Amino acid sequence: MAKQKKLQQYIFKINSTLLARNNWDYYISLERARKIPGMVVSLADSQILSWINELNGMEDYDEKAREVKAQIQRIKRQPSSPENKIKISSLYKQLYQLQFKEDYVCVVMDKKSDYKRANQGFKINGIEYKRLICTTNGVKTSSVVYVSVRLHQILRDRIDNGRNMETPLVPAKLGAYESLVASASLPVSWPRPPDSKIPGGIIVVKDCETHFKADLINIDTSKDGAEPTVEFAPNQDVKNNCSDGCSMMLPSLSRRWNGELNGDFEDTLSGCNLRCAWTKGMTFTFDFIEFAEKIVGASDECPEKYLITDVWGQQRDIRDAELILTESQLKLWACYDSWEDYFEKCLKNGYTIRVVKTAPHELDDVRQTNYQYLQVFELSDDDIEDLIAPTVNEIKDITGLDPQKSIVYLCGKGLNEKTVAYADPCARAIMVDENAINDAYIRSKISKMISTRIREAKIGVLDVHSNFQIISGDLYALCESMFGLEVYGLLKAGEIYSKYWRDENVEGVLCFRSPMSNRWSVVRQNISYDDEAAYWFRYIDCCMVVNGWDMMLSSLNGADMDGDIIYSTNNLVLMNNQENLPPLSCAQSAAKKVMVAEDDVVESNLNGFGSKIGQITNRITAITSLMANYEPGSLEYETLERRTQMGQKIQQDEIDYYGHFGRQRSLKNVVNLQM
Repeated sequence: MAKQKKLQQYIFKINSTLLARNNWDYYISLERARKIPGMVVSLADSQILSWINELNGMEDYDEKAREVKAQIQRIKRQPSSPENKIKISSLYKQLYQLQFKEDYVCVVMDKKSDYKRANQGFKINGIEYKRLICTTNGVKTSSVVYVSVRLHQILRDRIDNGRNMETPLVPAKLGAYESLVASASLPVSWPRPPDSKIPGGIIVVKDCETHFKADLINIDTSKDGAEPTVEFAPNQDVKNNCSDGCSMMLPSLSRRWNGELNGDFEDTLSGCNLRCAWTKGMTFTFDFIEFAEKIVGASDECPEKYLITDVWGQQRDIRDAELILTESQLKLWACYDSWEDYFEKCLKNGYTIRVVKTAPHELDDVRQTNYQYLQVFELSDDDIEDLIAPTVNEIKDITGLDPQKSIVYLCGKGLNEKTVAYADPCARAIMVDENAINDAYIRSKISKMISTRIREAKIGVLDVHSNFQIISGDLYALCESMFGLEVYGLLKAGEIYSKYWRDENVEGVLCFRSPMSNRWSVVRQNISYDDEAAYWFRYIDCCMVVNGWDMMLSSLNGADMDGDIIYSTNNLVLMNNQENLPPLSCAQSAAKKVMVAEDDVVESNLNGFGSKIGQITNRITAITSLMANYEPGSLEYETLERRTQMGQKIQQDEIDYYGHFGRQRSLKNVVNLQM
């Protein structure tokens, strides 16, 4: 039976102006707050909410809430009466109180000065609150998490997890790592190989690095404050982290976690996104013990070949682990003396291994493009006709009142015997009687939906053979690295492994990643049909494995493998109009590490409030659209093209801004781009 998901929990989300107006001492009932849009918001379970429930003796809140829900449903099935209405009203109040977490509040800062004032303390309904964390998304939306003073120090100590406080760190990055405890996630069991000598069944290893040469287009900020410089740099030395954010788990662990999360103990997961203390990233199913035995030659007669060296320099037997983590996943590994030191403190502070998301069990056959993906191509009229044909044909079928096509359009691909009961009522009516397609109401509804679809198609939302896939590094290469072998991997430069595209028998695909603003961010990759790759990656059937020998991830706006998703398509119109270009390599300045105090983290939050990434991307795409007014090779065309390249540097600066304490934005360059 599938494990039941935790129920949503509710918190206050209040604007700082409201608190300031009430002298930072605000009173409002939960019942009244629920009637104000956006003041009571839902949150999925997370490590920090689990701690709060534990500290309040409410670990079973969801079980109690389900029981109350069941009572409500039983009374609703009874005849209506004043007594039953009173009972239902009382039960709803009880339900909301069970799910409401008064110790946790999110404050949206309307002014930066409000943030400094809020950190001095404020009260809501008589409860005093103190700043705890600011998530990465919270920095972008100027939202900060506060908790009750009663629980603050306990939660603060648990988040720190006994780390070495004397280790210099980047303040903004520390703030981002602290906020991992707020990631929506579900707990799973710790890895536990039988008779393991490693507590927790986990080994942390160094990342796998490759070195090669590649042509680059270097973009750097001008020293005199003018627009960024753009320079072609051939045959440059490149150091590539080909396990950045990813790792591997044994099939035994993959099956167990799939059972705990989805009730299926027979099948493996392609991968899942993990959280623990200072830990973030994707782990994929790969049999590293089989690698040791078949490739390294490990056996009972040669047990020393099972040994690897962990990130702290200690030798470990991989048979004692079900999960391998990389140093890029355990962000603050250097703040601990050993794995045992880290794990002991995780248990002491109540951390669990948690899963944010799992890779899908099935991939889509058709997904839609967007204007960013399409506007970078030079397409002829015939190309455009071919590209839009599937979308136009779909619209014609629906407007022609084809019953079967209408059902598919109304319900989507996910329609099956389990979901049909929740399908669109109009679709269900057509399923019962195809003549219902002629009903005036149903025709009106379909007409409105098609009108929306037509408007979307006009701005580039087109159906093509494509899907989104989570990306993994070449785990064979990671195994070679951790066993001290020469690193080759199973994929060559220009190759990816994707079971989906292998099954489709295609030669290659185009890869995109949002937000995208220029033609240097589209990469064509060949599909690997190597039998060895198919064997070793046999468990990774719904994700894309990328090679460690080219600049694909750099071209895709600096993607990494901690859960990033790539859009890929084999659409012939797009394939025939694309060529791989040297990646835009945007220079990055290293943030200074300091002995971090809370004031440093607060200051980094203030510097980062209010993301401009959407504004920047829109301006770059606007410049790209202007290029269509000029002939390729003309001064105007080349000037605009150069500015799209510069724009990526400014875009990257804005993305990186949240990880750099004390850096100044260069937003004036965003404005200057279109001057």
